[in-house]
Amino acid sequence: MTYQEAQLIRRTAIANMQPRKPTPEDEKLVPIAIRMLTYIAVLNYVSCDPVEELTASHLYKQRVKQQVNRSSELVCKVHAEAYQMLRRISARASEQYNDRMESMYAKIQSAVLLPPPERAYNIFCSLCRLIEKDNIAIGGRYDFQPAKRLYTLPSTLSCAGLKDYRIDRIIEIAVEHL
Repeated sequence: MTYQEAQLIRRTAIANMQPRKPTPEDEKLVPIAIRMLTYIAVLNYVSCDPVEELTASHLYKQRVKQQVNRSSELVCKVHAEAYQMLRRISARASEQYNDRMESMYAKIQSAVLLPPPERAYNIFCSLCRLIEKDNIAIGGRYDFQPAKRLYTLPSTLSCAGLKDYRIDRIIEIAVEHL
């Protein structure tokens, strides 16, 4: 290694150790990233609802059961990764994540007035689309790679034969002031 290469490595290391202030772009993207992670937490919470509502309406047959279980497992894994990521940042961040999830879930439940089982199915599908929308909006800097696995879940659950009313905007308005 030459002397110039060693100096470049040293200067780069020193520059990377300096605390950085958030850029104006960060200030725009961080709230979107937080909202997306909260949607993931709510989706994990909501993933139990289709089972209950489909069972009550006698639509919880073999193929639907397999797809719902597979979807719930995937959502649980993505939620665990998001929680662990926040836990590494700080314990307070992960606690706020759970608190925010509970209030968002309550607001979504009160805003959606569909009858069961369409209610749980539509909330589930809309949350998947909102997660996709926010993950695309935050681009490369805050991109949460595990969330990309959730993009296909609405088509996976379409085997239940329920109508998707695309209530994305209703959910966005309900949680707008959280």
